[in-house]
Amino acid sequence: MTHGVLYDADPAIRYVFHGHSPMVWDQAWALDLIVTDPAVDYGTPAMCREVEWLLRDPKVVRRQVLVMGGHRDGILAFGKTAGDVGQTLMDLLAVAGARACRQ
Repeated sequence: MTHGVLYDADPAIRYVFHGHSPMVWDQAWALDLIVTDPAVDYGTPAMCREVEWLLRDPKVVRRQVLVMGGHRDGILAFGKTAGDVGQTLMDLLAVAGARACRQ
């Protein structure tokens, strides 16, 4: 359902990746990522409403990433091509990894 919300939000969104990264999830606030309400479980109508609401935030549209606060380590990335979405995640992992090494 959540993936469908992203596809319906913008016809340019052709790919949605749902991944898991403890490193990114734990650093979401420091990485300035938008996080869904931790009380909202993944795969529920409530998560769909949460994603619809968060897609109004220009930062979400620009970054094309959401961290799922109620789904431990869960991340959603979306975009026009599989390569774009994969690159978004790789770039995010690189930044998170660099931050983790400095700590």
